[in-house]
Amino acid sequence: FGYYTYISTLYSVILFCVFFWIPFVYFYYEEKDDDDTGKCTIVKTVINETLLFFTFSLDIAVLIKTLQHLH
Repeated sequence: FGYYTYISTLYSVILFCVFFWIPFVYFYYEEKDDDDTGKCTIVKTVINETLLFFTFSLDIAVLIKTLQHLH
């Protein structure tokens, strides 16, 4: 039980970093460099871009899975 809990926790952390944390930080520093907008506006924009990235990634994963199922 302990080993599988450890592995699933590790995978969860990796997925969180890959699909949420790294894109959030990337988009944040890209947005921060553009101009002198407020921090709240930047965070709202970055959250929106991160969710769009996640949605796009999920759509691509579903498309790949569907195409694999057809062959």
